[in-house]
Amino acid sequence: MLRRIALLAALICAVCTADLACPLGRLHAQEQAQEQAPPGANGQPLRYQVSFSGLTDKPLMDLLRSVSDTATMANKPPANMFLLRGRARGDLKKLKDAMASRGYFAARVSFAIDEKATPIQVRFTVEPGGAFMLKWVDVELTEGSDPVRFAIPEASVLGLTLDAPAVSKDIVNAEDKLVSYFKNRGYPFAALERRKAVADPQAHTLHVTYIINPGPYSVFGPTRVTGLKDVNESLLIPLAPWKEGEEYSQEKVDLYQRRLADLGLFAKASAAPKKLTGEPGRVEVDAQVTERKPRTFKGGVTYNTDDGPGAQVNWEHRNLFGNGERLKLHAAVSQVSSVLEANFENPFFLDQKQRLLAGFRAADENTDAYHGQNVTGEIKISRKLGEHVSAQAGVGYRASLVFDDAANPNTSNTRYNLASIPLGLSADTRDDPLNPSKGWMFALSATPWLDTQGTSLNFLKAVVSGSHYLHVLDKPSLILATRASLGSISGVSASRLVPPDVRFYAGGSGSIRGYAYQSAGPLRGDKPLGGRSLFDFSTELRIRLTEMFGLVFFLDGGNTFEAEYPVPGDGLLLGAGTGLRVYTPIGPFRVDVATPLNRRKNVDDVFQLYISLGQAF
Repeated sequence: MLRRIALLAALICAVCTADLACPLGRLHAQEQAQEQAPPGANGQPLRYQVSFSGLTDKPLMDLLRSVSDTATMANKPPANMFLLRGRARGDLKKLKDAMASRGYFAARVSFAIDEKATPIQVRFTVEPGGAFMLKWVDVELTEGSDPVRFAIPEASVLGLTLDAPAVSKDIVNAEDKLVSYFKNRGYPFAALERRKAVADPQAHTLHVTYIINPGPYSVFGPTRVTGLKDVNESLLIPLAPWKEGEEYSQEKVDLYQRRLADLGLFAKASAAPKKLTGEPGRVEVDAQVTERKPRTFKGGVTYNTDDGPGAQVNWEHRNLFGNGERLKLHAAVSQVSSVLEANFENPFFLDQKQRLLAGFRAADENTDAYHGQNVTGEIKISRKLGEHVSAQAGVGYRASLVFDDAANPNTSNTRYNLASIPLGLSADTRDDPLNPSKGWMFALSATPWLDTQGTSLNFLKAVVSGSHYLHVLDKPSLILATRASLGSISGVSASRLVPPDVRFYAGGSGSIRGYAYQSAGPLRGDKPLGGRSLFDFSTELRIRLTEMFGLVFFLDGGNTFEAEYPVPGDGLLLGAGTGLRVYTPIGPFRVDVATPLNRRKNVDDVFQLYISLGQAF
């Protein structure tokens, strides 16, 4: 009988949620608190080593080491043997709970200390016993509840496997899955009443029963938004992914909340069901928002050894006419260029899945490749094809005056007037466009350029690019980021026929670091000529050391080519380096140092330094 009581107590401690205090644990803590350590003989800390025996399962052994204070605090030894024994004794319950969390509810743990060894040896012995198998999982409705309108979910739906070791974490996680199962099928106020776990110590089996109060079956009623000041409610109501009278689904309410947050208009946005007085069976969705300030002004400075110091300012209005319209103004100046841009976005143009994008750009560029001025205007429509996929189509016009062109040294003051039809397809699952830690991005663009001044200069410029972000570790945060791009210009026999400000270039802060701006490609002397095709890639290992600081190690590579399509066999230029990241509220501040691995004589410097705001990609 005593053994059965002990097993049930271990089971209750193992499957209870983290915020419930175990009575046995409190009793043990009280016993420890009553112990008073005598002072050490010489005041010197004790050096010791920790070992575990009785287990062959390495993941389980690693779990025991991670919960043992004796093991994790070996680098902070106590002052005397009394405190060391107290530390080891305090681990016994933690180790038993860890074993129980993997289904070993009958496990026994003991320790012994060899004081004569140097260093002192602390040995934990684990007798796992047999793992308790999850034999039955039942779901019951609270007494007096009406029958639900669907089949009660089985164990597999809740993430549980019968006739497998009873893992406490899975048993607890199944509670949320069960409640979500009800809430997504018309029961918005479903709640778990309690969970029962009964162990059979002789058969080593576990029977878990979840008792849930489903609440009333409900359909969607009206949607109400509170907290609005300048944003029009008519913008938000159509974002709801349901119609009145549809069966309630918590997933749809969560999606609505994400859509509100993604607008960028609110500092806070939440959505939750609310019972309607006098209307049983219908719920109101109550959305509460707190508007952000609609205007933002930002400025910053940059420095790159290839193009010198620079500065930029940005101004944005996120709610120009009350329906989330955005106007962005950007100005930047450096030793090689001066740029002025204006971009307007209507997020819901004629349809909830459609955006209108209009842009204007004027630039004066004086690089080693060319010196010229250009003005570009575009208007596009972007339409969502899915949660993460969108397509774009539009028209544009570009007028440019090229004073000097390294690829055409005998010509000057050349004018180009080209109409364009930008087309694109993109998919983006990144968690944060400015500082992504997981997800991926893919983009395909194809732009026909058509001459409008009678020179028959017609060509197609196409680019495909992608990036991927893998969160490798949590502590320290370790992210592997990769990107690659391919580009081609077809319809012309040589790159020199393409306007120099439309050709492909590589090298610089946003391309192949270690090589000067635009220099990674065909050259005449040390002058970049640009190319008809491009291939480049980057790989970064991003380590976040603290909340504020991080390190990056990277390898970049690629080239531009005179041929219509990239020919990597003709040679790739590689650059490697390291960088510092300082994380700020407006994005990471970046300092990178890179060196060319394929240094070209009289062309490439030993290193390049880049200072700017935002990740490289």
